[in-house]
Amino acid sequence: MGDREAEDEAIVDLIRAQMWQWWPDLPERQLLVELYRRAAQRNARRGSADSRRRPTHTEGLRVAKALLAGVQGRSGLDPYRESLAVTETLMRHFLAPLGQCRPCDLKEYIQCSDDSRAYFDALHGITDV
Repeated sequence: MGDREAEDEAIVDLIRAQMWQWWPDLPERQLLVELYRRAAQRNARRGSADSRRRPTHTEGLRVAKALLAGVQGRSGLDPYRESLAVTETLMRHFLAPLGQCRPCDLKEYIQCSDDSRAYFDALHGITDV
């Protein structure tokens, strides 16, 4: 296993461990489960139109408020700056190590760019490199 794959696994393990700590107390846990289920249906292109629908603005706000409830300095969040940071991280991840990428990474980025502005912007940035 390469360093990059080991690093990816370590990040996933850390996220899982952190999630198990806050998950039981998340007020909108049921809604978040439903949104993930609908996203899986949408990605698999199965189920009814309702079971595949994207989150409404209200659903997104409910989940975002629940997820950000314990974040210190909420008022200092700058969505534009945060989006840039995520995009830059995705670009560094894609080009690591030494500007080399794998075709499977490119395919994943292209697929994710349909639903994620950060992946879309990262692809745009990668093509400018």
